[in-house]
Amino acid sequence: MIRPIQPIPSRYGPPRDVDFVATGVKLNEVVFFGGGTGGHLTPGLALAEKILARHPRCKLTLFRTHREIESVVTSGAHLDSHSLQISPPRNPIKFVYQCGRAVDQIRKYLSSSSIDAAIGLGGYPSVPGIIASRIENVPIVLLEQNAIGGKVNRWFAPIANWIACPGEESVQSFGALKHIVNVVNTGNPLRISVEEARSWRFKRQPEVRRQQAGALGRRVLLVVGGSQGSRPLNQGILELLLSAPQYREKIFVIHVTGQQDEEPVREAYKKAGWMAKVSAYEKNLPILMASADLVVARSGGSSVSELAAVGVPSILVPYPNHRDQHQSLNARGLALAGGCQIIDQNLFLAGAKERVFELLFDRRKREYMEEAALKYARTDGADRLVDLIEEITV
Repeated sequence: MIRPIQPIPSRYGPPRDVDFVATGVKLNEVVFFGGGTGGHLTPGLALAEKILARHPRCKLTLFRTHREIESVVTSGAHLDSHSLQISPPRNPIKFVYQCGRAVDQIRKYLSSSSIDAAIGLGGYPSVPGIIASRIENVPIVLLEQNAIGGKVNRWFAPIANWIACPGEESVQSFGALKHIVNVVNTGNPLRISVEEARSWRFKRQPEVRRQQAGALGRRVLLVVGGSQGSRPLNQGILELLLSAPQYREKIFVIHVTGQQDEEPVREAYKKAGWMAKVSAYEKNLPILMASADLVVARSGGSSVSELAAVGVPSILVPYPNHRDQHQSLNARGLALAGGCQIIDQNLFLAGAKERVFELLFDRRKREYMEEAALKYARTDGADRLVDLIEEITV
């Protein structure tokens, strides 16, 4: 029998005991399609880690765009990476042309290799890979990270073998498509570093976590706006903190800004005399989550799943300009469980000051949110996805 990583037994209740039956299947190669943002790539990297844990000889290949952030996110991963010349579909004619060329490129690769499964990671970069895989008769699994199915996954659902969703709300968002394709609730796959961070946090008291983070006894506030950063979040937090100098000696800020805002944010903290660690991107984000007393972040699907799994209290500020408002829906389940609070971006400055400082200095409330987050979390998503891949190769 193969067992997934289990939630840590504790005061947070008994762990789920889910058995995975070993099929005897040996995976030779799995190919991934996607990119554009770290939010789409992170679940793929988590799945890749779990595939290698169960099939150490399996070759993993990724077709992605040429964006710099993708090179950063995937560096160090055990993936053969191929870049596609494909841009966001703002110009439909250009996108169709680029997509056609990418389909030809991918088909040549698929036809010359022994591929067990194709994994679509969502977003426009996955489109040519999904099309090429169907033409070459390679089994397709689409990963949906959000509470509502993304446009590309809904478009291509009819030609997929499976669609893996993070929760039941996401499954239901596919509507009538559930009757013609296998839409399944697996939970989001989590990286091994998330599992390690969860264990690290559980074994240490807050004072020890702060000391190891270099906070010198201060409360630790982690601010992160996703792999590309968030200017409204960056500016909002700066205005919030710098307007409250009475907390300057009490808070250590870890601020992940994105590439464009790194230097201005660093200079603002330095000028105001705040103790802050500022970076454009952090590969070890899970352990930073684990060291934090509170996280202020966007609410991408993977981010919400990771915050819950690590068990860190959070204030989530959903990105407001998505037509389907999926970040608001992502955060809703964790908020209803009690593991986070949601603040609308437009009300962020008006409502955040009281909540941020209140939570940072109210241990009882943080412990309640931590317990709620851990109860809400799912940690077996990657194992369930490997099960699906093994099943379609039998």
